[in-house]
This record gives sequence, C-alpha cells and structure tokens, in this order.
Amino acid sequence: MPYVFPWTGTDDHLVFRFHSSNFFNKYVELYGNKKVKIMEGNIHSFFQTNKKRLKEDTWVLVKLKIK
Repeated sequence: MPYVFPWTGTDDHLVFRFHSSNFFNKYVELYGNKKVKIMEGNIHSFFQTNKKRLKEDTWVLVKLKIK
C-alpha cells in the first residue's frame, strides 16, 4: 500500500492514516484478483473483518514496525 508521510511515530513504529474508502479501493486494486493468505493480524485479515466499515467515511490508522 502506498503512503506519503507518516502521520506520527515512535522510536520503533511509524503510523500512517488512510481514508477508509481509499484504503478499501487500493486493497481491492492490489489484491482483488490474487489468492492471499489470511492470518491473524495481517492486512488481509483486517480487510476481511472490516470491509463493510471501510466503505464508510472514516479513517484507518496503520502502525508499521521499524526494523
């Protein structure tokens, strides 16, 4: 998923925000025709659990661990 600038962060993480409908559309564009492995805590699990809510006018915060 593309991102521009972190919304905030810590020493170990970057936090990005996406408008939920943009997140939904980009996910479908990237993964809609692909077989994905849904595991607890991954982006595919999040999408499956929240796909109805992602169509609402809201925000998604994504926290990425810096390695």
